[in-house]
Amino acid sequence: KYLFNLAKPGRHRFNKDILVDVDPQQSVINIVKSKLLEYIDHDIPYNLNPEIEYWQYDEDNSHLRISVSVVTKNSRETGALIGQGGTTIRQIAADVETALEDFFDCQVKFNIQPRVPEEVLRQRTLNPDNKTDIFM
Repeated sequence: KYLFNLAKPGRHRFNKDILVDVDPQQSVINIVKSKLLEYIDHDIPYNLNPEIEYWQYDEDNSHLRISVSVVTKNSRETGALIGQGGTTIRQIAADVETALEDFFDCQVKFNIQPRVPEEVLRQRTLNPDNKTDIFM
């Protein structure tokens, strides 16, 4: 009753289909940052910069495809982001996808990949057992 007494007549500021008044792409970046903070220790998540690389709705707007790259500056950040055998980055991607489906109220296919500078790639070491990259 209190709010009705304070309400002023006029048009609605937003369309009835809009649930929030924030930029959806900025919301995706914020969700990714929150999951980086959740899964990666110490100061590393504060140094990572997620960027949207790809954003597309399908024809009937029931599926959203989003790809985000995370810029890393050194092998320590890259290793922390990827995790042992890729487990950390897979967990982050799965949690972000779930959060985005809740946020956008539609099916989301989410992909995240590290963007590794050339100087970090030159510093990489190969695992002698299976010739895969070791960043740490």
